[in-house]
Parts: sequence; structure tokens; C-alpha cells
Amino acid sequence: MCNRKFWLSWRALAAFAACTIFAFAETSLAAPLRAQVAQVAADGTVKVFKERLVDHFANGQPVADAYVDVSNGFLRLVRKGFKPNGDCLREVATLVDANGLSVVPSALVKGQVLWVFDATPVSTLGCTDNGCHALKNVVPIGEPPLVYARCDTSDGTCQCHINDGTGDSTVGGGFCSSWYDKSVLSIDQWVLHQFIE
Repeated sequence: MCNRKFWLSWRALAAFAACTIFAFAETSLAAPLRAQVAQVAADGTVKVFKERLVDHFANGQPVADAYVDVSNGFLRLVRKGFKPNGDCLREVATLVDANGLSVVPSALVKGQVLWVFDATPVSTLGCTDNGCHALKNVVPIGEPPLVYARCDTSDGTCQCHINDGTGDSTVGGGFCSSWYDKSVLSIDQWVLHQFIE
């Protein structure tokens, strides 16, 4: 009877060890996909590798710009685009270091590479044009025509931005309305396949 208990104990221990090794191997093989999307330059600025990024959103809308900004003390990669009707779309993902930790601007190191990881949160701020784009056709006598009139989210809220060739300014009056959504980053919709690790 004693030998049987000993045998069962060893079988249980061997099964536990095998499961632990299998679980460890499975988690190490299933490391999340990631991509290098920016690097800290010698002067401390962050250079975005725009040539590595997909040039359109999941809905087909072209990406007009990609840049890095700071929110709540952390670096973020921002993709922004405009529709011909004046609508705006801005997607934001947190930039991380090689270990997947969010990056604080004061801790940047020259040459440091910044990453986005698959399946991380993405915030989307969209602007719906409620008449802003139509302002482009309103030209007071003696004034130059507008270069553009479109909704934009530069400061985090949707506003009607106009440019008469001398610079960008905002117009009040409810010409733009905003909406907000959260989703999960699908890395192949942000980064070209050859740059995904």
C-alpha cells in the first residue's frame, strides 16, 4: 500500500511538472506581435517611422499624418485623417519600450526604439462635419478663398478649422460634433507586414 501511494505521488508530480513546462513553452511561443514605429533622435525628439505605417484606416480612409504626442504623461502614436466632406478621424495608441512598458518623455534615451504591441487599447476620436466644410464656399468680398475648412481634433475636441492661407484658426458655432470609441489595436491595420515581429 505504501508503494502504491509513493507511485501515485510521483505520477502526480511528473504530470504537474509536464503541465508547467508545457504552459511555459506555450506562453513563450505566443509572445505578442509588435513593431518598431519610432526612435529617439540625438536631439531628444521622437522620429516616427512613417514608411512602416499603413497609409489608411481600417475603413479605407487615408491617413493624412502620423505623429507622437503626450497625454497623461506618456507618449502616444497618433494617426489622423480627413474625409473630403470635412470629417476627421484620429486614432491613438500608447508607445511602449521593448518590454511593453509605457514611455515617459523625461526617461527617453538617445537611440531608444519605441514600439506598438498588438491587442493594446486604441482610442478613437472622430469628428462629424455639421457644416464646417461648407464654409469653404463662403468668401467675403475682397477676402481670399479658404484653403480648407474642416473639422479637426488638434486639442482633443472637435472644432471647425479654417485656413485662408495665412494660418489655421477655429470657428465656433457647432459646425462639428465629436464621437469617441475604444477598441483593440490590430497591428496589421497599423503597421506594414514586413515590419511586424
